[in-house]
Amino acid sequence: MCFSKVEAQTTNSFIYPSQVSVNNLTANQAFRRQKLLAQPTTKSLQLVEVNNLFPILSNGFLPLILPNTTAGYLFSTNYIRTYPNGDYTWSGELHSTEFCDNGTPENECFGGSFMAMKKDGQTFGELWLDTSFYQIRDLGEGVSAFIEIDKTELTNGCITPSAPFSGGQGPEDNPPLCPVRILILYTQAALDANPDIVAIANAGIETTKIALRNSEVTENQLGVTLAGVQALTTGEWSETDNLSADISTLAGNPAIAGYRMQYNADLVFILTAGGYTTGTGAVVNFGDTPADVATAFAIVEANAATAPRYTFAHEFGHLFGARHEGTDLCAQYGDDSGLQDAHGYHFSKWFNFFGIIERRDYYTIMDTRCFNIHAARIQHYSNPDVEYKNKKTGRVDKNNNAKVLRDATCRISVYVISNDVHVSISGEEQGCPNTIIGLLAHISGNEPVGPYILKWEATYDWNTWFTLSEGLGPNYLTCNIPVPENAGDKITVRLTLTTPAGNQVFAWHEIRSVDNGGCPQERPSGNRFGLLSDEDINIFPNPNNGVMTLTVKNAKGSCVSFSVINSFGQVIYEQPCAFTDADVFQSVINLPNVASGFYWFKIRHGEKVTLAKIFVTH
Repeated sequence: MCFSKVEAQTTNSFIYPSQVSVNNLTANQAFRRQKLLAQPTTKSLQLVEVNNLFPILSNGFLPLILPNTTAGYLFSTNYIRTYPNGDYTWSGELHSTEFCDNGTPENECFGGSFMAMKKDGQTFGELWLDTSFYQIRDLGEGVSAFIEIDKTELTNGCITPSAPFSGGQGPEDNPPLCPVRILILYTQAALDANPDIVAIANAGIETTKIALRNSEVTENQLGVTLAGVQALTTGEWSETDNLSADISTLAGNPAIAGYRMQYNADLVFILTAGGYTTGTGAVVNFGDTPADVATAFAIVEANAATAPRYTFAHEFGHLFGARHEGTDLCAQYGDDSGLQDAHGYHFSKWFNFFGIIERRDYYTIMDTRCFNIHAARIQHYSNPDVEYKNKKTGRVDKNNNAKVLRDATCRISVYVISNDVHVSISGEEQGCPNTIIGLLAHISGNEPVGPYILKWEATYDWNTWFTLSEGLGPNYLTCNIPVPENAGDKITVRLTLTTPAGNQVFAWHEIRSVDNGGCPQERPSGNRFGLLSDEDINIFPNPNNGVMTLTVKNAKGSCVSFSVINSFGQVIYEQPCAFTDADVFQSVINLPNVASGFYWFKIRHGEKVTLAKIFVTH
């Protein structure tokens, strides 16, 4: 592979070789390193350090150079979540400008992705490059381990119930606002083998969220909340080397049931050290009916929770009623039970690698990798409406795990009732360029009791966040969002709910600018926060402190009027039509009492209307 190279400098790579040698590791770092070296899946281990994500994230592209090599790769952002405390989750697909055959970009021939996560000060990452897999594991105190994974050491398959539900076509897609709460327990053996077991638990949640978003299951349709991460003592429950025996003991275990009620969790996952010979995960039962509330438990081997197996996301799918591929795709391991469209999917891509015909097999998360157990499992649930490398990831009425997951959400979200406060956002997810979309916040639960502060923010680059509005009470349940000017661009909205005790919960919403020919040809124009696209009009400075100057060129003999509109659509400043004999119209606007955030300038210049975004900061 000759993927796009990036300059081999530490400032241009997410990871770089550590200056700390093995002999100079602290006792804690050395202990963690030895635990990772003892894992059967560890093929090689190098000490690295991790750069701050955002200074090297340029125009949505993240560079990564493999340690002690000149092999550099670019990854284009497809998912990112950032939090005020510095935590983040980032995921991107391999990007290349090189070619693997006549005119076909290499990233269309070879698979590749990268995920990086920072949570509570710990970093975790996973890298996939064609047939190779790597992990970044935090050793503490600024040093991490870059590990090449030996995927042959991971057992293939999972254990599923023997008497599964069989049904017809599922209901129509229903975008609910029903958060599903997950409790992750881990055994003492899992902790002994993985000192960073909490990071693995968090990564299991985050990689599942990424898979859902990749499969066009939005956060409004299936919101996943981590209820808690809790250790199991050996007296409460201990794993054996028999996966079937272990899964059979979960539903009746009083300690596990007690933790479930303590955390108000709909689903419970147990991370084990593994070593099972029959699979890397199992569920007590499929989540097909409301009666399955009593059996909503899964086991996942910790070292298989994320890439390359994605066992956490796989067992998550089973608990929603998703199945393996049908027997029409795999006679040996296929499963024809469940809803008609509940099944996983796999596909192949052939390409001519400079005269050598090669094939790559790709398997969605619920597929068993029947024909090639070493093939890549992509971070997608089956969905006939979603493509990967120009191939559909499902078939209508047969392989649509995404629909099954959406449709089961509200049923599963009430397995255990929680009064913990939760916030979500409803509203359109795409719109014509430079139009306004209204979003609505939904608050469920009442513990702790409000009133709550709601803060709406938006970003175009995932680094710089602009406050749209912030305040206490019901007046801040809505927010108007500008659709980006250029078709294909996206704006990300973050809603932060702060309780009286200072605790925070978050909701996200993304709006993409789309013009499929049905948008008005004449519409307001403007860019993000700089100069207007109309070359005759300028507002400066922008951003500003509430004092700014508007200039309009070629204004002689024409009428100029303008108004300033807040994020609720309310006009807060207005100047009526005024004719001018000067070539340049100029007006100084002073808004000393407005809150920091986005505002709109609506300017009428003769028959032309221009809409501009400004940002006020005090």
